[in-house]
Amino acid sequence: ARRGVNCHGRFMPRMAVIPPGMDFTNVVVQEDTPEGDGELAEGSSPRAVPTIWSEIMRFFTNPHKPMILALSRPDPKKNITTLLKAFGECRHLRELANLVTLLT
Repeated sequence: ARRGVNCHGRFMPRMAVIPPGMDFTNVVVQEDTPEGDGELAEGSSPRAVPTIWSEIMRFFTNPHKPMILALSRPDPKKNITTLLKAFGECRHLRELANLVTLLT
């Protein structure tokens, strides 16, 4: 019997596991763009920073801390309230990082 045939007699090709992440071998980095934490580089125009940036930055007491990014849909199954409660109750974690939630 041919290996990979299912119960209906059709051939099922071997599956390949694709690991999560991105293959960075084909990524080209532009050297002329300023890098940093949202600060303006010397000689750059103020228009380089999005206008919404000031609205976002008002929520951070220390924007240089690393971010914990939580992306999910606003569904009770996702248990976002427990995430917020756990982060709010853990002083050590709040001192180490900022929590950013994006609910789509």
